Amino acid sequence: MGVNGDLYLAAISTRPTRTVNTVTGLGLTWTRVSTQCGGRNLTGVELWWAQGTATTGTVGATLASAPTSAVIAVTRYSGVA
Repeated sequence: MGVNGDLYLAAISTRPTRTVNTVTGLGLTWTRVSTQCGGRNLTGVELWWAQGTATTGTVGATLASAPTSAVIAVTRYSGVA
């Protein structure tokens, strides 16, 4: 469990590029920060953030359509001002 004020970042990469509709989990409210796609939309990455006191659980992403492959990586930062 996190502490109040921890910053969480979720990076979602898809191949081919797919829009991430929502990110949910840890009892936090997630917001899209940025979207980037590679040449010819072969690969895409979206960055989402949330800040607060997290509960236990997992983080997941809902995509606009099914990709060939996808991965999500979530990190937590403490002491963020």
